[in-house]
Amino acid sequence: MKKLEELLTFLYERREDERVIFQKEKKPDNRNYYIYFEPDDDPGNVNKYSYKGRLMIYIDQENKCIITSYGSTDEVVIEDDNLIKKWSDKIEEYIQEINEKNFICIIEEAFNDAFRKDFHRDWKLKKIFDKEDESI
Repeated sequence: MKKLEELLTFLYERREDERVIFQKEKKPDNRNYYIYFEPDDDPGNVNKYSYKGRLMIYIDQENKCIITSYGSTDEVVIEDDNLIKKWSDKIEEYIQEINEKNFICIIEEAFNDAFRKDFHRDWKLKKIFDKEDESI
């Protein structure tokens, strides 16, 4: 479906926006993906507990369909194997990039929180020396 492809492309192009979220659901035989758009509130709004719902796109590899919904509205279910494969691969690649960045942040934070900085220093030096050309 062309409109779904346009929506997925639009959200993917805005993947760095805090309102757009990509998540993976790992099941024994399949990986399924969620794409969310969470509408933001007017910062001047005095009602801090307004709930608008969120746009959800669920890529279900097990049942070979893509489910789209918003809040309490009806779901739209689309079966398109090519679209599922294309976007599953694309989202998986993006999630792996995020995981790599998150892994580095976890290690940096853990080593940096130690009182003795030897682990952090050695970690940084190892990364520097591993990047050097051994022919020098």
